[in-house]
Amino acid sequence: MASFNQNFTIYDLDRFMVRFHVVDIESSLDNDTNTVWWGVSTTPSPSPWGSDVKIQKTNLTSWYEAPPVPAIQPVPVIGGAVIYSSYINIEIPLNSGSAASNQSGSVNLNPTFTDSSPITYYHECVFADDGLQQGSTVIATGTLTVYESLFTKQGYRK
Repeated sequence: MASFNQNFTIYDLDRFMVRFHVVDIESSLDNDTNTVWWGVSTTPSPSPWGSDVKIQKTNLTSWYEAPPVPAIQPVPVIGGAVIYSSYINIEIPLNSGSAASNQSGSVNLNPTFTDSSPITYYHECVFADDGLQQGSTVIATGTLTVYESLFTKQGYRK
């Protein structure tokens, strides 16, 4: 069952970690076939494979879809997500050094602040206990609100 309103706040270019506690599990989440994906988008309805998805993280096991399922967009194996026995950690550095733009950290949000108003993004966490994309479940959704940082604005981090 999904947990709604998992809302949190950061400041521009913060490094942060999100922890999702899963309370309705029947056994440990941590096994060889479990997979997780977490994404941040400018909208809850992003364009397919478009630039709306600003950050995404997965665990190191591969997502796959068994034949004869029609070809679907594969989930990239990115890293930055770790599955433990009863919770999932998502780690967001300032920049993970990845060449792919939506695989890096909070630097990829790149909000444009007007009149110091915060910018709000949508986030979603998806889990599969068998590694299959088709059998996955959205376990958490919410917002990520980014405020302008005086420290960043002063040029002390970029």
